[in-house]
Amino acid sequence: MFRLSNLGKYKIDRTEDYGWAKSTGEDLTYYEMIRVKGSKPSRYFTVPSHLYKYGENTLALYLKDHRRLWPQIARLLGQEIDLSTEEVVFKFPRDRFKDVAKTIKLVKSSAPKKPISEEQKKKGTEALREYRSKHNDLEGKSGDNLNENSLDDYLSIGESQ
Repeated sequence: MFRLSNLGKYKIDRTEDYGWAKSTGEDLTYYEMIRVKGSKPSRYFTVPSHLYKYGENTLALYLKDHRRLWPQIARLLGQEIDLSTEEVVFKFPRDRFKDVAKTIKLVKSSAPKKPISEEQKKKGTEALREYRSKHNDLEGKSGDNLNENSLDDYLSIGESQ
């Protein structure tokens, strides 16, 4: 089964119907999307511009913005579009994805975090201790109460977001 994650390191978002599809047992790969970089939902268009799976060998690109790229993508895919419309959908074979991805920027996933060595943890703990001792008036805490788990707690905050 084809998944959007097979296309590369792009951030996969779930559509608003994902929960419904999960409860009905539908194929969830049809309820995933890759957002177009710089596109956000608006009051009139509650869905951002995005790429989604249209079929096992077909993708679709929904665009509500980035209008200056519409003619370029239409030429690339050999499709005609009406520039007077508010939105456009380009359907194309999966093997044309690389060409389309060169034209329109998609949101990439963040790089996986590398494990932190003990030496880096020790340096980080020292830096936090020094920072807190300089700024204890602002925080109301002393830098002396920094324990070894503080750095691990601090680092785990970034991973959970």
